[in-house]
Amino acid sequence: MTTVATVKRKAIAEAVEEFIKADAPRTKAAEGQRAQLSTRYTYTRDIRLRRFAKTFANTAVCDLSKAHLEAFIVSLGDFSAKTRNHYRATVQQFLKWSVRRDYLPTTHRLNEADSLQLEHANTSDVLFYTPKEFRALLETADGPMRGVLAIGGLASLRIAELLRLDWSDVWRIAGHIEISSTKSKTRQRRLVEMCPALAAWLAPFRIFEKGKILDATKDGFQDQAVKL
Repeated sequence: MTTVATVKRKAIAEAVEEFIKADAPRTKAAEGQRAQLSTRYTYTRDIRLRRFAKTFANTAVCDLSKAHLEAFIVSLGDFSAKTRNHYRATVQQFLKWSVRRDYLPTTHRLNEADSLQLEHANTSDVLFYTPKEFRALLETADGPMRGVLAIGGLASLRIAELLRLDWSDVWRIAGHIEISSTKSKTRQRRLVEMCPALAAWLAPFRIFEKGKILDATKDGFQDQAVKL
């Protein structure tokens, strides 16, 4: 009996498509539940993987070397350090999966390549609204958009979390907004305290007991915010 796996030759392009197909079920959500992976995340990840595969069109996964990885990261020179770090994380995820599929030996050591080490991304200045500007924004906003902006600005919720919120999440627990595990980015339930200013801005929305606060995609919300 042997426990040594035999490495299989598989073209990178074929392996990438297999990886994408294998992960597709995780983007589907059961009734009343949240998918394990968002379609936005998988869309951008798949673009990165296919770019990686296209760079080495005639190469098998098991033939990858640190030099290949170096060449790939160098080809991303026009991107920001943050974007290159996203590419690194995606490639490392693919390499880990390839080991499980026996397309790479467990001793491959590709993750030790200098090119896969994270860069320190330069952070830009944080932009913010003054109280006067934010009040003007809220007063100009109309309908559900005002509620979403009030919660986002005064309770510091992420955009993705805001767009998953239901009015019942806002009113269920007095003085708090409930972010359930199915709606939280970290998939952990938390309560966000509602400050007096937020309570005041949300008071007119008490007539809504349930239903989406804003029925829009992230892109749709951002389009509305830009116009506002």
